[in-house]
Amino acid sequence: MQTRTRLNIALVGGLVVIGLLFWLAGREQAGQAPLLDRDPSAVSQVSVEAEGELRWRMARRDEGWWLEEPESGPADRERVGQLLPLLRAPVHARYPLEEVEPAQFGLDEPVLVIQVDGERLAVGDGEPVNRRRYVQRGNDDIVLVDEIVYFQFDRPGREFLDHRLLPAGAAVEAITFSGHELTRDDEGRWRLEPMPEAYQAEDNERLIENWQAARARKLSGFDGEADGAAVAVRLVDGRERRFLVLEDEEGLVLASPDTGLRYRFPAREADALLPPGNDD
Repeated sequence: MQTRTRLNIALVGGLVVIGLLFWLAGREQAGQAPLLDRDPSAVSQVSVEAEGELRWRMARRDEGWWLEEPESGPADRERVGQLLPLLRAPVHARYPLEEVEPAQFGLDEPVLVIQVDGERLAVGDGEPVNRRRYVQRGNDDIVLVDEIVYFQFDRPGREFLDHRLLPAGAAVEAITFSGHELTRDDEGRWRLEPMPEAYQAEDNERLIENWQAARARKLSGFDGEADGAAVAVRLVDGRERRFLVLEDEEGLVLASPDTGLRYRFPAREADALLPPGNDD
């Protein structure tokens, strides 16, 4: 047999093997059960421990997800929406506990423990070839899942805090500043009363848009004890967010007793969020 012919046969054979492996991998993922067989929208509490210490805990409330530890405040809806579906990550391999020793997989001292409504998921060693992690599900079994599950849950709690001033998707009914109120007139247009000098109709629209889109550059805790000009945002659904305008050398700080957070903005954004005369 000529050398070229042998090479062609080997090449075709290699392609067949690769194709078969892809087919089997696809079958394995499609046929495997998820890490947790539950609807992410039904989850009500999640916590993460590392080295025996609580790293963070969040719970679902009527107004949405709320970070409870190590800081308290509303959780970012998009971040939580990306996190919870990972609990249904496909299982690539399963090992019953009666057949293996957890220590073989680094589960005698897990790098992370995830609690989901009382269900315990202990994360152990990584499997570097396919970038996967061993996870022990309670006292049932050990499974192999994609490593992204570990990386996304192994984050500081602060990263899950919502940097928005107002809840995601919330519609504003009115904003009361110190000496001014922004409401809709009879024709449905936003109007600030009393109207500052040189203020235009488009400034009213821009002010409400800025509040609905505002995201703080930094967050810190707020114990509710401070003096400052008051701002109250009334939402269409009846909720209210209150803020105090605090003095700060670095820029604008809006402190909310409702969320327990200080929202920090660059100084240049003060005019975008406050009418003239409301920053002192």
